[in-house]
Amino acid sequence: MPVPPPSTFNLPTFVVAAVAAATGLVSVAWQVVPRIATGAKIRVKIHYVLHVPQGPVFEVHAYNTGRAPAEIRNWGVSYSRPAASVSTVMLAGSALTEHYDGVPTAVAGGHSATWGVLARELVAFEMNEKHPVTVRGVVELVTGKERMSRPLTLPAGLLHQTLPADNDDHPAPPSRRVPRLRLSSLRLRTRTSA
Repeated sequence: MPVPPPSTFNLPTFVVAAVAAATGLVSVAWQVVPRIATGAKIRVKIHYVLHVPQGPVFEVHAYNTGRAPAEIRNWGVSYSRPAASVSTVMLAGSALTEHYDGVPTAVAGGHSATWGVLARELVAFEMNEKHPVTVRGVVELVTGKERMSRPLTLPAGLLHQTLPADNDDHPAPPSRRVPRLRLSSLRLRTRTSA
């Protein structure tokens, strides 16, 4: 019977090579994962706010949950109703400026920016008179990418409601708190004018 050729496999060399490969992979992951995790991460929310003097307002909030700053070039409101196409209105120039941020703006990590527009300035205001309307907040980054909020569905006629006038016989004490009213997934807030 012929003798098999000697094996060229060396167990100590294989173990050293496997440990070196695993160490290299861990080192690369250690460098790449923090770089990915520290980028700018923008989350967008939209709120429906009832202002006593001005009427209903849509507020778009952009939260930077990452560490790196993100530059926001534009913002707007996207709206649609059942059996209708989606429309987006970018509102950099026609928005409310009092108590709100301008655009373009840089949002540092862990910070936010807020913009507002009167509901009656949007086509969604007329659409909501007879139909439910779905709105989303939209933020356009300087890179050209857009981030949208979750949809907020407004029942028919909600945008045309106003807050009742305060009773002059028993004026409410001044408050710095902002009372919040819940209506299903809709967040209503009132503000006192300063």
